[in-house]
Amino acid sequence: MGGITFFEGKPIEKLIEVISQGFGTLYRPRAIRKEADAEAYKLLVLEKAKAKAAAENRLIEFETMSEMEQKIVYREHRKQVNIEKIIEIAAEELNQDSEVNSDKVDSDWTTRFFNLAEDISNEQMQELWGKILSGEVKKPGSFSLRTLELLKNITKYEAEIFTKFVQLNVRHSRGHFIPYIEQNTFEGYFNIPYSEILLMYEIGLLSSGPNIGLHFPALEFPALMFYEFGDTGIQVTTAAHEKQNSVAILSLTQIGLELAALIPFERNEQNIKYLCKALSTPYTKIILGKIVKEKGQVGLKDVFEYRP
Repeated sequence: MGGITFFEGKPIEKLIEVISQGFGTLYRPRAIRKEADAEAYKLLVLEKAKAKAAAENRLIEFETMSEMEQKIVYREHRKQVNIEKIIEIAAEELNQDSEVNSDKVDSDWTTRFFNLAEDISNEQMQELWGKILSGEVKKPGSFSLRTLELLKNITKYEAEIFTKFVQLNVRHSRGHFIPYIEQNTFEGYFNIPYSEILLMYEIGLLSSGPNIGLHFPALEFPALMFYEFGDTGIQVTTAAHEKQNSVAILSLTQIGLELAALIPFERNEQNIKYLCKALSTPYTKIILGKIVKEKGQVGLKDVFEYRP
C-alpha cells in the first residue's frame, strides 16, 4: 500500500493533519509502522541474548520470550495494515472534494478513532471506517464517540440488516421515519422479520417506544406535505376532512442516522410503492417525481400520480 502520497489538495492536507494529531507525529507513508519496527528491533536484540543464554542452559526461557515478542510484532503489524487501509479509503473519498470545513477535528475524537480502527480487519467494515474518517475531516462533529463505539462492536451480519432499514428511511421537514403498516406486510415487502427489528433495537440503531407513529389530525382546509425518499420526492396533498389518521413508524436513532449517511441509497420501485401505500388515505392525492434542487429551492421533474 502506497499511503496517500499520490493525492493532493486541501482535503488531503487536512487528513494528514488529523492523522498526525492521532499519532503524535507528522504522518508520512509507513510512518505508523514505528511501533512494529521497534518490536522487530527488540527481537533482534533478544536473538543475540538467546545465543548467549544457550551456552548457559537457559534456551527454553528465551525461546518462550521470543515467541511472545513475535506475537506482539505480528499484532502491531496487523493493526498498522488495518489503519493504512482505512486511511487510503478516506483519502480516496476526500480526493473527490476540492474544499473541506476549516474547523478542527477534536483531538479526543481522533485518538479514540485510531485506537478503535486499528482492530478493524473486515474489508466491508474498513469501508465504513474510512468514510467516517473522511466525513469527520470534511465536517467535524458529524460522527459522535458513541457512534464509533457502536461501530466497533457491530458485526458484518448486523451491518447488512441495518442497510435494509436505511433503504426505507424517509425524510421530511419535521424529521425522519420508516413507515410500518403491520408486520406481515412489512416482512412481505422487505423480508425483514420481527427478530431483525428487535436486533436493531437491541444494538441501538432503532428507537423503541409505545405508540410511536405519525399522527394526522382532521383538517378544515387542504394541507400539503413533502417527503424525500432518496432522490424521489413525494408530494402528499390532503383534502379537508373530519377523520383523524395515523401511520405506525420505526425510527432510526441519532447513531443510526449518522451511520445511514455512509450507506448509498438505492432507488427501488417496490419501496416507493410501499411508502405511498402507507401514506395514502381516501383524502390524499400523491404526486411523485425526481427531486431537483436549485438555488435553495426544491422541485420535482418527471412527475406522475400514484394510484393504488
